[in-house]
Amino acid sequence: MLVVGVHCGYIDTDMAAHVTSPKNTPESIAAQAFDAVAAGRTEVLADERTRRAKAELSRPGPGADPA
Repeated sequence: MLVVGVHCGYIDTDMAAHVTSPKNTPESIAAQAFDAVAAGRTEVLADERTRRAKAELSRPGPGADPA
């Protein structure tokens, strides 16, 4: 069994109609998810905002030991 985590910003659907920020198309997210399944990948970072957020998770926070 393969579980794929799909991380993305807003998707251009009725639910996000009020959002003025850039949005992903549903087709783009679905295509990336299917591609990940076909390739055996376990994670999709579907847009630049999501990739930046993921990269920030590994940065040391304020006061962190730089060791």
